[in-house]
Amino acid sequence: GIVIFSFLGFMANEQGVDVKDVAAGGPGLAFLTYPSAVLQMPVSPLWSCLFFFMLIFLGLDSQFCTMEGFITAVVDEFPRILRPHKALFIAFVCITSYIIGFSCISRGGIYVFQLFEEYAASGMSLLFLMFFECVAVSWGFGARRFREALRDMIGYYPSYFFVACWAVFTPAICAGIFLFKL
Repeated sequence: GIVIFSFLGFMANEQGVDVKDVAAGGPGLAFLTYPSAVLQMPVSPLWSCLFFFMLIFLGLDSQFCTMEGFITAVVDEFPRILRPHKALFIAFVCITSYIIGFSCISRGGIYVFQLFEEYAASGMSLLFLMFFECVAVSWGFGARRFREALRDMIGYYPSYFFVACWAVFTPAICAGIFLFKL
């Protein structure tokens, strides 16, 4: 974030415009604005390669974490059915994800990408999800019971500050941002 916004400031200064006029968010920021800023640096091919390798590794890491979390949760939910056939289930999930991802590189792929970005992976939808996740864990399951479960997992009690964050601060901040955003 610091690198991108420092380059946005540099480019705004070079063009004589405000930062908000340099680039809009989305894929244009990473694939248009940053490469044009890198071209003005010394040894620009090195920085360009490092930046795009970083993007590839960031995407791969995000995909590994997401797939592992999803597959583990589903296999743990249906252990008798899926555990003996875990490799086939992983292959099914990967092929399905590939087919869904393939739509992003088709002719209208940028539109599909923008739909995913707007409604599935950004701002308000994640804030909404975070609010209800905190409410479900801290009020549904119970913050004290969750603290006990964490003690069983990690061997010591988390601070009461975290209990307050789960039960009060995070839901209140999420609800406040959500309401003021409307």
